[in-house]
Amino acid sequence: MTKAAVKAAAEKALRNYDVTLHLTSGDTLLVAHPDYLSYSPDSPEILVWPPGAGFEVVALSEIAKIKVVPRAPSTSKK
Repeated sequence: MTKAAVKAAAEKALRNYDVTLHLTSGDTLLVAHPDYLSYSPDSPEILVWPPGAGFEVVALSEIAKIKVVPRAPSTSKK
């Protein structure tokens, strides 16, 4: 996977989409907002802050697929 492909998918998260990175290990990582990704300028890894605590260091070569789907409408009442 390329940085450009990951960035393009993450930008869709701004427009009411959920972005999920599917890794070659079978794990998945939700990218709730583009701010939850960091890109190294000179190495093939990204940092992902999934919901909850902590972060993941992911090699671009470990991203098998990026899934972008419309975010479900909120069911919370105000």
